[in-house]
Amino acid sequence: MIIQQMKKLLFLLFIFATRSLSGQQADKLNHFFNEKENRWADSVYQSLSQTERIAQLLIVRANNSRENYFPEISQYIQKYGIGGVCYFGSGAMRQAKQNNAWQKISRVPLLTAIDGEWGLGMRLDSTISFPYQMTLGAIENDQLIFEMGKEIGKECKRMGIHMNFAPVVDVNVNPNNPVINSRSFGDNPQKVATKALAFLNGMQSEGILATAKHFPGHGDTDSDSHHTLPVINRSVARMDSVELFPFKKLIANNLSGIMIAHLYIPAYEKEENLASTLSPSIVNGLLRETLKFNGLIVTDALDMEGVTKFVQPGEIEVRALMAGNDLLLLPKDVPKAISSIADALESGRIDSNYFEKNVKKILLYKYRAGLNKKQEIDLRNLIADLNNSKAFALNQSLFEQAIILLKNTQNTLPLLPETTSNTAVLSIGMNSANAFSSMVKNYANLPFFRLPKSFDLAQQEKLKSDLRKYPTLIVALGGTSMFPNRNFGLTSESIQLINELAKSRTVIFTFFGSPLAYREFLKTDSLFASAIIAHQDNEFAARAVAQQLFGALPFRGKLPV
Repeated sequence: MIIQQMKKLLFLLFIFATRSLSGQQADKLNHFFNEKENRWADSVYQSLSQTERIAQLLIVRANNSRENYFPEISQYIQKYGIGGVCYFGSGAMRQAKQNNAWQKISRVPLLTAIDGEWGLGMRLDSTISFPYQMTLGAIENDQLIFEMGKEIGKECKRMGIHMNFAPVVDVNVNPNNPVINSRSFGDNPQKVATKALAFLNGMQSEGILATAKHFPGHGDTDSDSHHTLPVINRSVARMDSVELFPFKKLIANNLSGIMIAHLYIPAYEKEENLASTLSPSIVNGLLRETLKFNGLIVTDALDMEGVTKFVQPGEIEVRALMAGNDLLLLPKDVPKAISSIADALESGRIDSNYFEKNVKKILLYKYRAGLNKKQEIDLRNLIADLNNSKAFALNQSLFEQAIILLKNTQNTLPLLPETTSNTAVLSIGMNSANAFSSMVKNYANLPFFRLPKSFDLAQQEKLKSDLRKYPTLIVALGGTSMFPNRNFGLTSESIQLINELAKSRTVIFTFFGSPLAYREFLKTDSLFASAIIAHQDNEFAARAVAQQLFGALPFRGKLPV
């Protein structure tokens, strides 16, 4: 009997502490927002039905990549009053038109979001793709990264996007990470934090809600949370010094939002296979209480198997809200999510005061994003504005600063045009071969030979015969990818051919792939006279490398891993 009374007392104390904490956080939030913003949020909240208040918590999937927008979104807006939508792969003009149509029928303007880690080009046709974050990790000039964040912010604003789920601040300490890898700035917590801060400061200077991810850190996994629940078996001390380091720095510098990962971390959560997204000890405990984060907390996509594998839709959203999340991203079943939260509120499972503060918090951030007014994207000159010359020049500068001269043991570089009469260029699988060859020809009229990504023995033997009279080769390997489970897009025949050529002549190896992918050559790179890591196979990297080969530009990049 005494034990039962003690348990009841402890439970009541926990509830009281949780509610007190929520009140403290609301007070801090009210100090952060001005009186006008608070009045607007209170007024809108009072005008909403209970269903509409619940729906404000939901950011719904607008479409699957490269597929039509879901027709039921209009119904969700009109019937429930959903809080926002998240867009995936499509065309810029198409998305703008759809966004205008949905905003027009939404009583409370929609918060629109996108995964734009390397800009709108990550999701939208006819827009610019800036460098991957690991490419940025090789740049020493962080002001350029700030300028990139600012430009991405401007482009988001032009597209009517309010929240960008970027930057990725995972410290990629596991080179076999299948889901983060080149999306990370690197494996050094301090550098990751510094570069992420430059990126988010740029975006936030344009009024975009930056969202650092994936808390408490997805960099030390060898499985993909899209398909399973990764387990991180690291100590609290290790997590604090590595994974949490960038988050702590960003929290101290006015970060708007944080996305919670689907991870199982026994050091923080004792319930087996409970995703961090649903863990009160991680969201409310670690992030809110310990790290003092009072910004928007967003779940990772709630339709991912990292969370749906162990908990059902409906219950997922209830537990995510109870854990301390503010925005529920991509619920798998929208009507089920709303009805389940309604039931939990009615039964008292979700505290009504806590719920009210959550909804008002979202409304406050909507005001801060300009959503106190109806918004419409001006379609005139949209594509031209998103592809402005300043953005292209910035992109070129970023790649010029990122490319790494990994080795130059024989002082082969820079090449002198007058000494290249016995030099040829071989490109293998390159997407940007034309941009590369055009720029090289500005310095020397070298013969060019090309092979596709996959080639047969007859093609290989003919190439060897053609190259016999050239003792020096610039070998450019492209067609790479960021996925280690696909061997980074590398083929065994390409690797073998390059190594074989390097045994019999001077090879300047230019690798249009990531430093993580270059590991495939570590055992044999002693064969190369010079080796260059160009990170990505695109026209910006191709033009930069061609100039660097001849000394027109210096190599400035540093290894990020």
